[in-house]
Amino acid sequence: MQSLQKGARNLRNEFEELIVQFRPDLWKYCLYLTRSPWDAEDLSQDTIIKAFSHMSHLYQVVNLKSYLFRIASNLWIDWCRRAKRFQQTSAALEESLLPSTEVDQLDVLDSIEVLIRYLPPKQRIAVLLADVFEFRLRETADMLSTTEGAIKAALSRARSTLRSSSLEEPKTAVKMKVPSPLIDAYLRAFNERDPDAIAALLNENAVADIVGVSQEYGRDTIRSNSLADWVRDPVPSRAVYLELDGTSFVAVYSVRDGQDVLETLIRLDETDGLITYTNEYYFCPELLIWVAHLLYVEADTHGYFWGDRGEE
Repeated sequence: MQSLQKGARNLRNEFEELIVQFRPDLWKYCLYLTRSPWDAEDLSQDTIIKAFSHMSHLYQVVNLKSYLFRIASNLWIDWCRRAKRFQQTSAALEESLLPSTEVDQLDVLDSIEVLIRYLPPKQRIAVLLADVFEFRLRETADMLSTTEGAIKAALSRARSTLRSSSLEEPKTAVKMKVPSPLIDAYLRAFNERDPDAIAALLNENAVADIVGVSQEYGRDTIRSNSLADWVRDPVPSRAVYLELDGTSFVAVYSVRDGQDVLETLIRLDETDGLITYTNEYYFCPELLIWVAHLLYVEADTHGYFWGDRGEE
């Protein structure tokens, strides 16, 4: 089992090296689709996991960027269907639509941040792939398993909406959050650098997920591994409890040249007075940069996996 795990990790590292150049665009695409940085990270991670797991099923050479975007598109459509937000069928894209009208691409790009959330899923995908990420119509059609005609129709409808609408984007802001007694105890233990006090707050079967990199199962395993590594880290840090888009999280700061720097983000799930699940986004640079911007601080990014500092 250990040799299999080691081999799988080595293969995953090779795969990460192949796709690393596409990950910033993939995350941005997922953010445009979901309109939530948390959902964007989830969709991006699900895309990478599925792409990696399906590599053994491929018997032809693929364009990796198109392959990732295709998977992300299909996963998001599945999300919408499961949430009963998506009723449109492939046939609906083939309906007669508004006559095609030339629209300046800069006008589309200027409008997209505000209006893209109001487009139906497949129109949103078509505009993003064709007008923002500049895939050819044939590539876009292949990703959605449809025809170039259907994509042209979707673009016509979407561009008409973008041109004629005047909706305003709601403001996105990070707010201070009042913690529960359990989270308050976690913050105190974190800021006092006390791994035993943190471990005492964990359910016996708690899961610690370092997103995209590793998972630990059980309080004892977490205490002897990630918490032990954390307490040995010489960099002083402090944690505060915040909320973004209705999601509560812990922001961890260090200080560099007298200024706060965002080190990582942690989401905590609690049940019956104990922490049952932690998601740590230490290796999620796009999410860290996005949240740091809202907090008016710099982000210290750490790449996508162990030993990779990535691009700051």
